[in-house]
Amino acid sequence: MSSIPWALRNPLVNRILRFFFAGIRDLVRINQITAHVRNLLPNLLVEKNDELGVIVDLGANRGDFTRWIRRRKEGLILAFEPHPVAFDYLSAKTRRSKDIIRLQMAVSNQNQLRDFYVPERSRLDPLGYATSASLIDNKQSVQFSRVLSLDLSIFFQFLPQVFVLKVDIEGSEAEIWNLIRESSEKIKYLLMEIHDNINPILRSEINSFISENNLSHRWTANWI
Repeated sequence: MSSIPWALRNPLVNRILRFFFAGIRDLVRINQITAHVRNLLPNLLVEKNDELGVIVDLGANRGDFTRWIRRRKEGLILAFEPHPVAFDYLSAKTRRSKDIIRLQMAVSNQNQLRDFYVPERSRLDPLGYATSASLIDNKQSVQFSRVLSLDLSIFFQFLPQVFVLKVDIEGSEAEIWNLIRESSEKIKYLLMEIHDNINPILRSEINSFISENNLSHRWTANWI
């Protein structure tokens, strides 16, 4: 049996606690991002966005990374998040930032409407479980809504330079990896989370590309 008290394992209790301690949670998460970047791509902490390349956050969720990078780098930020509750939170937290464009949509390799899935228990705490929402049906989820998915290749056509591309899209990264690879010369820093249970060979494929192109100081497939 878990040593964590029942109350803290209850989604409804967690939802109430989150309301009161959201500020603390956000601070902890932003500090964690700093630690992750320092461990994985320390150059990103010090390098300026001199070319004013666009910063792209795919799977922005509550906006942790968007807000983290906004405090440290200049440039336009495009934050993609299809989950309506997470998107509302992101919008509220960044409403005063004129250089953040929030887009309530997913990304893939086609322009289409897609089913969007969430854990069944997320009905008790939609924001808390938004980090597990996905275009992928893992058989332990339920259909939540239909969302617009943007073809990332079309998106790249209009971007001359991407200073940072952060990818955290809960298993759909395999759908866009080839598009990222084809546009690799435009992307200076890549922080990509891989869901090995969904895409078991993708990490090795990306790491091979990183190694072959001497990108290890700017690209990582080990984002958390």
